Amino acid sequence: MNKALHLNLKRKWFDMFLQDVEPKVEEYREIKSYWIWRFLESKEDIESQIAEQIEYELQNLKDTWNNNLEEFLKHYELDWQRHDSIIFSNGYKKDRPQFKIKLINIEIDSGFEKWGAVPNKKYFVLECGQILWRRNV
Repeated sequence: MNKALHLNLKRKWFDMFLQDVEPKVEEYREIKSYWIWRFLESKEDIESQIAEQIEYELQNLKDTWNNNLEEFLKHYELDWQRHDSIIFSNGYKKDRPQFKIKLINIEIDSGFEKWGAVPNKKYFVLECGQILWRRNV
């Protein structure tokens, strides 16, 4: 069974996904052990003593693994959760604006400054597809 990631966005980025012309199609998350664990089946998938090494290697993936995330995951015997979508929220109230969008891929790469990335910095890039539903937007 596929699961949806639940992520919160600032209003600016939330609205950019919903634009009709040139919508945002990528979301960026820092390469930190917190996100590694969020994308994996569970925290138990990574032994705590190697979490820092994994984080370091992911931040330097271009040099170490030639940007090959799949090869990296196999090396550590890791597997991403089978996420097929993301539910983006703006705020924390019960009736907050939300939408669900198809998750196409998670990779490590640089992002676009216009969508919130710092130039030449590596991120987890969540590549998004079509919007599946909207609520209170």
